[in-house]
Amino acid sequence: LRQPSDCLQMYFKGRFPVNQFLGRAYLCQGQLHAPRSTDNLEEFEKFVLFFMKAIDFATHERRYFFLVYNASVLYWQLVRPFLKPGFRYCLIPSLSQIVTALNQIEEQDHEWRAELMINLLECFLDASKLKEAKEFSSAAAAFIKENVPDKYSQIFSLMLLSKSVFLIPWKTRFSLKVNCTDIAARCILDLKSAPITVSFNYVGLDFWWFFIHTPTLPYPFCGYI
Repeated sequence: LRQPSDCLQMYFKGRFPVNQFLGRAYLCQGQLHAPRSTDNLEEFEKFVLFFMKAIDFATHERRYFFLVYNASVLYWQLVRPFLKPGFRYCLIPSLSQIVTALNQIEEQDHEWRAELMINLLECFLDASKLKEAKEFSSAAAAFIKENVPDKYSQIFSLMLLSKSVFLIPWKTRFSLKVNCTDIAARCILDLKSAPITVSFNYVGLDFWWFFIHTPTLPYPFCGYI
């Protein structure tokens, strides 16, 4: 990595033109700090810093909007080590900015935007940020419902989790059952109003249908969808 690093240092020290190659240079600089594991958060922060510089630069000029999309794809490929329980919280600040930037430039790859929205919601839930998850899921669900209805079932199951019903002690089983029934009923009604064909064979719905109609389930069965 010595040669790429030296080349980038020479570029930034010189009188470089403020064009797309500045954004590309930021992305190259960020890749030099790409996380290979979750052990070195300092390197991860440097990686994020340069990627956010590239995205911030690109969002101010329409002809550079393509760099925002490219950066989001490259970012997602490189943060794989953090896509596991207990580490997704590290992605919340940067992934939030990427989702916002893609919304700002009105990126036309709606499926890609929906994919990142769903993953950001998973990050909120993994970090137990239920308030943020609830607020974000409303806007994300509306976007997905209108533009990528095939993915609506995914965010539907996550919206159930954002209600935090699993945090209620099992000793209040009756209240839990009522709460689950009410939440599931309202979410299913919302899902039915989407322009898609709903199949109750979907594993998340199967789980909830079984759960809310079986009040004598043992405690260990209660978990994530």
